Amino acid sequence: MLKLQKRNKLLSIVFKYLTVLTLCFSVLLSTACQKDTQEPQDLNVTPVQNSISETPYESPFKEVYSPVHFVYMTENPLVTDTVTKDLKDGFGETYVQVRGYKDKDLQKSINEKVKSFHNSRKELAIPPYRGIKRVITDEFELKEHYINTYPTFSFNNLLSLASNSSLLYSNGDPSKDIYIDFTETLTLDLATGETLHFEDLFVNDADYETVINDYIKRFLDQEFAYEEYQEWFGSIELAAPFKGIHDNPKFFLSYNTLALLLDYETPEFNTHYNTQYLNIPYLELKDILAINERFSADVGNLYLDESAPNIIMISSYDKYVTGKSYQENKDGVDYYINYRYPPSIPKNIVDDFITHLDLDEIPPDNIRTVYKEGSIAFSGEYISVSISMNYSGPDEQYVFQNFFRVYSPVGEILTLEQVFKPDFNYKPIIMSLLEDALSYEQKKFDPNVDELYESLTFRISGDGLYFTTKPVKSSEKEEYPVQFGLPFKQIGLDHLKLFD
Repeated sequence: MLKLQKRNKLLSIVFKYLTVLTLCFSVLLSTACQKDTQEPQDLNVTPVQNSISETPYESPFKEVYSPVHFVYMTENPLVTDTVTKDLKDGFGETYVQVRGYKDKDLQKSINEKVKSFHNSRKELAIPPYRGIKRVITDEFELKEHYINTYPTFSFNNLLSLASNSSLLYSNGDPSKDIYIDFTETLTLDLATGETLHFEDLFVNDADYETVINDYIKRFLDQEFAYEEYQEWFGSIELAAPFKGIHDNPKFFLSYNTLALLLDYETPEFNTHYNTQYLNIPYLELKDILAINERFSADVGNLYLDESAPNIIMISSYDKYVTGKSYQENKDGVDYYINYRYPPSIPKNIVDDFITHLDLDEIPPDNIRTVYKEGSIAFSGEYISVSISMNYSGPDEQYVFQNFFRVYSPVGEILTLEQVFKPDFNYKPIIMSLLEDALSYEQKKFDPNVDELYESLTFRISGDGLYFTTKPVKSSEKEEYPVQFGLPFKQIGLDHLKLFD
């Protein structure tokens, strides 16, 4: 049985720490660890040296112009090895190296660039955060220093890295310990080894500064109007009006967002000795991002692994959602309803969505409690609806049911026939997955697979399609749907209309 209060609390926690979780996970295919045999050196702490080149930047990359449409990503089939150096108690470092190139010289060049970037962090000291010199006095000593350089994005022949330095200063009193962290970033074109500047992400004819500044201003107006804005930003404060992004701001690419770094180089934000992150959803920038056309198109296969790549449909990234939670008793049945959706979802889709959550249904026999929980999200340009329904009665009787639906960019309900190209025979593949997904307990009741196939509903789930059936008996008192996924890479782009 669903417990909505716990689920709602969990959702709040997930949103609260979404930025941190984005940094915690790499999106590369696989990860391994190895020890470096070279004798490590202590991490140096030296004054920060900031130098801004006066030479205008000239992009080495090809020009790309509108229109573009960045709604899906293709994963790089590379392996990353994590190199760890434990220097001494409280001091250490971690960085990555890649493998899987056909061109070993290019692979070596990429790895040298990553390692050089990582090693450059050892020369960085305490950054000039506001008021930090008054806090770290001579009585404080550096007790811990870790440098962690890790990938945040490996798609479309790009590799984006974040390198975080965390420091702990102490005067012997643990209650007065001072924690500091700061992050630098690097994004590389894996076809050439060239370093990207911020402007290289966008089409040449885009006024990307205005687009991004307008988004940030709207976000801040919403965020700092919120009574408890610290729930999102943590310890950040808006110290001065935001006037716009700086030239070539610090950034990294992540799974669904372009992340801008807020630190000592963005003085309008007081981040309290830490780096904070402002995430801009790719779907907000889909018409100006040149990532696919500039770095993937017309590039031969760079990698040893020539199997079909993993394809990811970019999902929405919404903090501000609307919806409703309520409890009602009708005809002796207790209903608990909870649903959420982004305000940008068209009204006709929301209305249709809510009809599947209303109380006019006739529940299964002997049911006394009904939980319904629903959500709507963007998947690329499509909109996916998910509703879970749990029915319970006396004597531990349970029926679990799901309902999925996908809407096209123009708001029409999408059928399976509209997902696949006409010459692709998808039914045998789905039938095979359906039969394999039946549990041992469900098979005991000899379900009709053809009927289950006809009952299928589906949604788009990042890397593929996700299916659910009507409930199937798994015991005399329990019924569950059969659920399974079909990855885009198993189908292939050539057989899908979704990516046309």
